[in-house]
Amino acid sequence: MTPPPVLLTARRAGVREDGGVYTEGSLGCGRTAWRSRDAVATIIPADGCIDVILRGDDVHLAGPSTVCIPTSPDVGETIGIRFAPGLAARVLRFNPAEVRDLAAPLRDVVGVTRAAEVARVLRALRSFGAAPGSDLLASPVDGWAGVARRAAATGAGAAQVAGEIGWSTRHLRRRMLATFGYGYGALVRVARMRRALSLMKPGRGFLAGPATTHWLSRAATKEQPEPQLALADVAHVAGYADQAHMTRDFRLLVGRTPAQVAGSQA
Repeated sequence: MTPPPVLLTARRAGVREDGGVYTEGSLGCGRTAWRSRDAVATIIPADGCIDVILRGDDVHLAGPSTVCIPTSPDVGETIGIRFAPGLAARVLRFNPAEVRDLAAPLRDVVGVTRAAEVARVLRALRSFGAAPGSDLLASPVDGWAGVARRAAATGAGAAQVAGEIGWSTRHLRRRMLATFGYGYGALVRVARMRRALSLMKPGRGFLAGPATTHWLSRAATKEQPEPQLALADVAHVAGYADQAHMTRDFRLLVGRTPAQVAGSQA
């Protein structure tokens, strides 16, 4: 068995503008270990994921997020494991729909015995930077859930996904609620929002003025950066009906408008 990674070799790490530090690294099987120190109050965009979180001696579960989540200031260190959409319920054996957009003590959701196993893994992450025994939190690949995640990333409709799997749309909805904690439409909305945010990242950028008419490939020239996208173009490329549609979704899922996100990254 391949040993779990050490957080010091995490895929993403950095010092935030508020002075806090965030580090994360893959544990495989759709799980990401993360560490946060001295966080300030903020708003976390929806990601459809489920987290198990160790803060002090307390272990909590953050249910599947389908709306943005305001957080409180947190002095000290917090450790967590984030499960990709549709994975945690199979690993921890609970009904994710009951804790959608909520946080609760883990023992109240999965029972004392299972919560103690998760706490042991999280304490190992905190003490040693690695997670011996993290295979306890691994899940076998769920074929249909993978189909749903991939389809949502392309914006495919529920009827198309159900047909590909061989189910009715009603059965797909029941299985989505039991496995993801929300319906397929919510998964599409989250994927579309994350796609729009990726188009707004520094280096890709966007304009408040007229839309650009074509993309330039970085492979074609190393001297010219990628063209900037107007917000209307971001909405179109991400799969929204129009910019107003994107703005409505951003208010719910990000807690800010696209223009406010643009201003924070300028």
